[in-house]
Amino acid sequence: MSYTIITALDSFYEKGLQLFIRNLELQAQLGYKLNIVILDNGLTEAQREWSLAEIAKINESTKSLYTLQFAQIDLDKLNHLDCLYNQSVATYSKLFIPEVVQESDALYIDPDMIITLSIKGMIDYCRSVKANYGMCSDQINMVLAQQCPWLEQLSSEERMLPYCNAGLIYFNLKYAREHNFTQRGLELMNDKQVELKYYDQTLINFLLRGEITNLPESFNVTRNYNLYLSTWQRNTNIHFIGGFKPWNKSKHLKHQEGIKIYREWMGLERLEPRTYNYFKEWLARLKLFITSRPKRRFKEMAKLIVPKGY
Repeated sequence: MSYTIITALDSFYEKGLQLFIRNLELQAQLGYKLNIVILDNGLTEAQREWSLAEIAKINESTKSLYTLQFAQIDLDKLNHLDCLYNQSVATYSKLFIPEVVQESDALYIDPDMIITLSIKGMIDYCRSVKANYGMCSDQINMVLAQQCPWLEQLSSEERMLPYCNAGLIYFNLKYAREHNFTQRGLELMNDKQVELKYYDQTLINFLLRGEITNLPESFNVTRNYNLYLSTWQRNTNIHFIGGFKPWNKSKHLKHQEGIKIYREWMGLERLEPRTYNYFKEWLARLKLFITSRPKRRFKEMAKLIVPKGY
């Protein structure tokens, strides 16, 4: 049976490319067939050659059967849209997946994710529950009505649908093609010239309302991932959402656990332990406790008991 994994990259996201290849390397095994598709939003020739060479090395060392292809996206179709508000058009390349990937289904992942769960296992799960589209709920319990510029088109039931993170999406590609996913998405962008706060994610949540199968949280641990890292045992995927990425440097306390885990995952040298300012640590977590939801408050207070420094 065929399995396909997809990500989207441009030349400015080389560290994301390296993380994506590392994920594939750590999943490789004898006879494992995996189709890999990179939505190419402007990679350099050197980056393409490096990726092909790395996949060849993985196949040689593990006897896996990986194939890699680069899918060129016609992003010129989006350049005229006022609603982009200076956002990169590459952000919307997911809309073209059913057009450029001809397999029957596929799993898309953002390149800023650590993937510990079996790609095969995740796709098999989506097939077993007969998902047409599979996504994970945003982990702050947001609902569709809170992030939808097309609010007047939502029924009362649709307004309360969970708002999902678009960093991991299962596509039944046959179904998506039959239901004109790409065309409908592009028409929707043309129809409403408004700023989309969370870019393609906001659009996809509205476009697929009522059709999304909610996947297990472990597939895409997102907004609250810092709450998991101190006890993380490689039993969930981790999505480093937001502007800060763990391959960058940071003096902020909240980023240190993510940096540590990323470097361990990539096989990089561990950074020197930093000295904790325990007063600032307690102050920061107390602020989170006061302002966050009850479930998160409990987790933050639990972490106050044993603060950790890396």
